[in-house]
Amino acid sequence: MHPYPLHREPRLKKAVVGIDLGFGNVKGFMEDPDGQVTTTFFPSCIEPLDASSQLAEFAAGSADKDGEVHPVVNGKEFRVLTRSTSLSTVARPTPLDDFQQSDEYTALLAAALHSLKAYEIEVLVVGTPIYSFSQHAPELRRKFEGVKNHGLGTVKIQKVVVLPQPFGSLLTAQNTGQLPQDPTLASVIFDVGFRSTDSLCSVGLRCDPKRSIGVPIGMHAVLTRMADVLEKELGQRISKLERIEFALRNNMTLRVRDKDVDIASLCLPQVQPMIDDAIKTIKGKLGTDEDIHIIATGGGAKYFLPALQRAFPGTPIVSVVDPLHSNAKGFLTAAKTTAEQFAQAPLPKQF
Repeated sequence: MHPYPLHREPRLKKAVVGIDLGFGNVKGFMEDPDGQVTTTFFPSCIEPLDASSQLAEFAAGSADKDGEVHPVVNGKEFRVLTRSTSLSTVARPTPLDDFQQSDEYTALLAAALHSLKAYEIEVLVVGTPIYSFSQHAPELRRKFEGVKNHGLGTVKIQKVVVLPQPFGSLLTAQNTGQLPQDPTLASVIFDVGFRSTDSLCSVGLRCDPKRSIGVPIGMHAVLTRMADVLEKELGQRISKLERIEFALRNNMTLRVRDKDVDIASLCLPQVQPMIDDAIKTIKGKLGTDEDIHIIATGGGAKYFLPALQRAFPGTPIVSVVDPLHSNAKGFLTAAKTTAEQFAQAPLPKQF
């Protein structure tokens, strides 16, 4: 039996949590022992809090009142805005391969757990991109299991499970009946993230590493290219990618000085060649497409759909239910299933 079968209702001792934490956004789901589900969503925007700033004392005093929290990691205090309804003035972290081992990642995770009010956790499930899974999974388990305090209250985590990020969407697709019924067909979870795009090939829940791949092109590359298009069209420098993203996500025009720009109609057609190239790489890894069923997911999935349809004519292509949150929802399923299997094990003394 696969370790994460279709979920059956568990009897939880403590809360279980699934968090999808990437360069773009933080998505989290928690279920408590009474079956109540709490969610959180906010951009992965973080910066060190400058204690020497004249506004530092004011910022600390206003923390939490407007969704701002200040986790502390290795003696460094960070500023994280845990709201998604407004444009953050705080930057996203630098795209380094060791992001998941960084203090910024730990601080964002601490902020997410605080937002969920998750302090006694039986199982926490997090994910990593496919291309860095083997590099980060063991360290993430070691780093977060046990009793931790990052300035937002003591958190006790009994068990940490690390999955490839698209596997969360695979579980969500299974739970919503979107996997093909034909046992000879492979599902390809096509997960468009902020910094990378992952393609996870599986038959049922059995993954095929030889046909799975991650490429370092995601919504950040799309937004950067859109900024280039805008600069050329307007003759003005465009540097704030978060404004472009905010306008796209909220179906708004982008105000640039005295102009309102319809960025979707102006820019999206011009980024398609770059997206086409990324999909060609993924298609090459799949080998043949005669036996696949594609499920698109991730916050940027809808912007990659036209290129997918061009690259795989005649292949069934569907979008997973709620693509932005589908990995985190699947991680919650994995956490609940793990809790079921773990239920009879004695708790460590610190719990």
